Amino acid sequence: MKQVSHKVKDRDGKEHEFKGVALIEILEKAGVTTGAKLRGENLVKYVLITAADGYEVLYALAEIDPEFADQLILLATEKDGQPLPAGEGPFRIITPKDKKPARWIREVRSIKIAFAKN
Repeated sequence: MKQVSHKVKDRDGKEHEFKGVALIEILEKAGVTTGAKLRGENLVKYVLITAADGYEVLYALAEIDPEFADQLILLATEKDGQPLPAGEGPFRIITPKDKKPARWIREVRSIKIAFAKN
């Protein structure tokens, strides 16, 4: 998968370069409906990401898809050219355009796709 990087300010206020894979690319490889096929009932799908400590964040599938939103959400594996440190990795979600890093989830353990309605 294509590696991408983003320079962003972390909670510490310092600029860091995070490198990894676009979350949308991982979802596409897993067979999740994206792009032109993301319409109708598929628009009520969401992505739930869970960390090792149980912290969870949620994204609407459409906000991850570049055909709907101008934002790349990164599943990072490196920070400043090094593997993510303990307590942060091995995987971390980076959402560069969020004004607050509350959804920058550390120690990602699972990514689930579900429908918002039963």
